Amino acid sequence: MGIWLGFSVFIVVALLSHISNMMYLRVKDLAGGRFNSIYELAYVFYGRSGIYTVCVVQYIVNFAAIILYFIVLGEVFASMAA
Repeated sequence: MGIWLGFSVFIVVALLSHISNMMYLRVKDLAGGRFNSIYELAYVFYGRSGIYTVCVVQYIVNFAAIILYFIVLGEVFASMAA
């Protein structure tokens, strides 16, 4: 990707993570603040299907992170071996 594009993507992901966390805290406060997790909020607002949706989204995000980690790790080791 290059250093500048990689750095830009890193900054964008950091900002999106920050915005996501701020939105979660805001919803938690608006809902009364008695909820301890995203799963509880999803259950209250969407029922049982909300819990499954949160689980699937978190699984996909974590799976994608693992795949990207192995791609980057493979590229680094390939460049070191050459």
